[in-house]
Amino acid sequence: MSGEQLRDELRRIAEGAPAVHVPGDTFDRGRRAARRARIAAAVVTVGCLALLAAIVVPLVRTPTPPVADGRPALGVPNRLYATPAGVRREQPGATGVTVAAAVLVDESGNPTLVDAADGSYHPLDVSLRSETQHTGSSYLTDLPIALSPDGRTLAWAWLDDLGNKARTGLRILDLTGGSHHDVPLTFETGAALIPRTLRWSPNGRRLAWSGYRVKQWTSTTIDIGGSWAGALGADDARSTFAQVPEPVIESGGGATGGDVPFDAAVSDTGDLAVVSGNLLLWKGDRTRFPAPANATLTGLRIVGGAVQATIGSRLVTLPGGDVRAVFPDAEPTDLGPLDQRRVLHLVGDGPREVQVVSARGPGRPTPIIKVDDGVAQVSLATDLMSLAQPTVTRPAPEWPWWTGRVTSLLVLAGLALAGLVVALGWAWRRRQRRRQRRRQRRAR
Repeated sequence: MSGEQLRDELRRIAEGAPAVHVPGDTFDRGRRAARRARIAAAVVTVGCLALLAAIVVPLVRTPTPPVADGRPALGVPNRLYATPAGVRREQPGATGVTVAAAVLVDESGNPTLVDAADGSYHPLDVSLRSETQHTGSSYLTDLPIALSPDGRTLAWAWLDDLGNKARTGLRILDLTGGSHHDVPLTFETGAALIPRTLRWSPNGRRLAWSGYRVKQWTSTTIDIGGSWAGALGADDARSTFAQVPEPVIESGGGATGGDVPFDAAVSDTGDLAVVSGNLLLWKGDRTRFPAPANATLTGLRIVGGAVQATIGSRLVTLPGGDVRAVFPDAEPTDLGPLDQRRVLHLVGDGPREVQVVSARGPGRPTPIIKVDDGVAQVSLATDLMSLAQPTVTRPAPEWPWWTGRVTSLLVLAGLALAGLVVALGWAWRRRQRRRQRRRQRRAR
């Protein structure tokens, strides 16, 4: 077929083809549809982002403390909750807490800081390192940690396992400023000391400790070589050391020998008092005092220049052993004075409570704080408490963070992102279909 014949054939076919009538506003309608699709996609995107912000921001925003007279209402909560397992733990200096109401230690030795401003809970990572797991030593079962009476300074013991040698000491953290410093507890010979107890002076400017000297340290055993105590200022880089004589058996009661608990306290002026069995070391003197056999020492402090100890169910003044009060509970844990006439006791088995009891004779205890089962140790900011208002009411804690807040945040963020992806995919697919239809019409 020649070229002329081909043109004639195509002209004939075109003349016989049905007429296609395209509305004049087709292009305008397509442009409006594309504009509507883009607007819908933008609205869906903005809506997803707004939903994400509305849900996530309240979760991550630090709650504002209640304010009274222009100042945060600081206080100790009237209930202390046990920290559940599996929560994310923070470094003490990263909590944002400037004044703490309490520090709680669970039965595994894990501490939790309670904010005095809003009652929030902050599980801490200050454990005694992994060697507490493989030594199996009873000397490392309790974490020595103490909150100053004003709630602004936290002190705890630390140790590092370096082969056959251990490095130990105290870390003192200024919660208000966020700074901290370490005080090594080592002897001139290089031997270390395992801290056992920590107690603040009444004004919170000095810290007393007691513990055991380490003679030998291996991966399986710890050989203890004597008891020691000392004191330091909150800003000091070194501590004093005082050797504590071993308790001896005395007829008619007193110390019974063996693993007899001992404790140390320091006055506001730096005087160190140490009790070991029924022996008091105070201002350079060693004095035996009357005490029942197998008596348990659960509290020691210096009040008005005198040493007071809670032994068994009695509050006594040392060294004479004069009984100031007999408490209803057989062996209360003394948490410190509420004022000159009253002390705070942690009592009970399992779920326990903090009580206000008289330090001057018989009196009915007043329960003020419920303590959940699982809380083994309690240290309170006693300066924030008064007889008129010993505690404040706080909501139940929202447990941080992997088990609660962050998990919820990630789930919500994932759902919002999935919704955004679906919306964008729907808009893109619709646009592709429109383009395909236009190409098909042009081809016809």
